[in-house]
Amino acid sequence: MAIVIVKNAVKGEYNPDIPSGYYSWLDYWEKHTKLTAGLCRCCRKEMPNKDLVGGHVKSISSGIIYITPLCAGCNHPDNTYTFSVESEHLVKV
Repeated sequence: MAIVIVKNAVKGEYNPDIPSGYYSWLDYWEKHTKLTAGLCRCCRKEMPNKDLVGGHVKSISSGIIYITPLCAGCNHPDNTYTFSVESEHLVKV
């Protein structure tokens, strides 16, 4: 399992529009991974999906923008920390 070091993407680095056929970025992530979120990939806290969003994150090494489940606290613009995510929990936008 590969680990990718990421940080929150900032506005202007990605298109915020949800792709057609999905009702949220979390829905987009779940349908592409075939997993149920249930866990913030930053702070690693388990929580119900209603408390998670599909957060835009950016790979530190490649600059690629991905979606991964994040809680509201970790998805906040003030969160500038880097964190590691298993590659199978990242979906390229």
